[in-house]
Amino acid sequence: MKRIYILTGLMAVIAFTSCKKQLDLKPFNAVTDEQALISPSDFAAAARGMYLRMLSKGNQAAYVPNDYYGGTDNFNFIASNDILADNAISYSGGRQTGLVYQNWDYNGLATTNFYQDGYSIIRAANAILAKIEHLKDGSRADVEGQALAVRAIVHFDMLRLFGKTYTNASAVDLGIPYIKTVQLVTDNPARATVKSNYDQIRDDLEKAAGLIDNLSGVKAKGRLSKAAVYGYLSRVYLYRGEWDKCVTASSNALAINGDAGSLSEFPGIWKDATDAGVLFKLAVLDVNRLTPGIVLGQNARAEQVPAFDFYNLYKATDVRKVAYFTQKTNEDILLNYVSKYEGRASGNVNVVDIKLMRVAEVLLNRAEAYSNIPGNDGLALADLDNLRSKRYTDFIAGGERGTALQAAIALQRRLELAFEGDRFVDLKRKNLPVVRNAVYGDRADGTGRPYRKVLLPAGSDKFQLPIDQVSINASNGVLIQNPN
Repeated sequence: MKRIYILTGLMAVIAFTSCKKQLDLKPFNAVTDEQALISPSDFAAAARGMYLRMLSKGNQAAYVPNDYYGGTDNFNFIASNDILADNAISYSGGRQTGLVYQNWDYNGLATTNFYQDGYSIIRAANAILAKIEHLKDGSRADVEGQALAVRAIVHFDMLRLFGKTYTNASAVDLGIPYIKTVQLVTDNPARATVKSNYDQIRDDLEKAAGLIDNLSGVKAKGRLSKAAVYGYLSRVYLYRGEWDKCVTASSNALAINGDAGSLSEFPGIWKDATDAGVLFKLAVLDVNRLTPGIVLGQNARAEQVPAFDFYNLYKATDVRKVAYFTQKTNEDILLNYVSKYEGRASGNVNVVDIKLMRVAEVLLNRAEAYSNIPGNDGLALADLDNLRSKRYTDFIAGGERGTALQAAIALQRRLELAFEGDRFVDLKRKNLPVVRNAVYGDRADGTGRPYRKVLLPAGSDKFQLPIDQVSINASNGVLIQNPN
């Protein structure tokens, strides 16, 4: 008998809500025993599908964008982290896209499908790993490493939103289910602890780093490289507060590629004119019709604009100011726009590759780790100045030490990684509140409508997003909702 393996949660919903005729149809993301992965071409296709699923839902033919990295105007990890925090403000003349996240008004019935979409990607990775012994040629180690790394990365993304931070979590605080097998529709995995999640993420990435081809991501666009996996390891160790291990992982990545992109190259990164400083990105084609920055604006109409005080942190001599932002008039109102995802020089509007791991972040990870190891301020400053020299036309070597150095690193992290899925979870990692300016509005001169809510205290339950109620219901009471 054929056994169809289906993603827990997302496909379980179909079991609850579909009629029998619909249930008799083979789900679009099902794999039967008779369809096992066997040939190298099968695995190559499965790997492409795994990466594509990070952008779109399982119906690959339609390229339906998801809440993960795919660019829906409901939620999008790379942009919504800034909407949840203090880098973006909702434009009063827009459609109020993302306002439920900006105002922290989310609950189980008014939230994102990020949880479901994440496990759809994980399921694709596990389908490869479940059959990896069938791959007999020289690509096996790399394919296995790719799947392990994707599984870890997606779990880590979700854990940062749905679970507490590693350093603040108790031994029993809940993270997310860590799924290592292709799930049956009847399987209802429970949430594991935050601490065990972090250990499993680390273990998958460490194993992946030993398997993955050093040139993957170079030979095939849109795939992870060994340098990128070490970059992700540096991020995980940063969140764990394990500074020495963060330094080691960062150094491993930077030994392979340590160039963050020059002053002249940097603007071209966001137009896909160069891959300078990019360790891992998802390739988005015009035919995909996926627009990762759509949550920030609907073509010419702004939805979310940079907060006025945040925008003014960028000096006129900062190459990022021109690369990330532009000014436009919307119905005679001058606005600062986020132009980071407006697209390439030619092609469809808002279609551009999604940069997920860059040399700049790895430098900042190592700088922060060094700054927390006694006696290493000089090494931390060297990494910081390495980055600053490639971002400021009037760069002068800094001399910060101690808390001033750490503040300078934090500032550059905020400026560099804006609208790349970092700000909200970074504040959470450091156990800091979200503090927004209560006076400035949404217009380019600071006037207009200000934030409706300006403070999210450190440690608030709102730092843990709610799991969607559909997934809670589909678990038959096994999946526990976050408090409050």
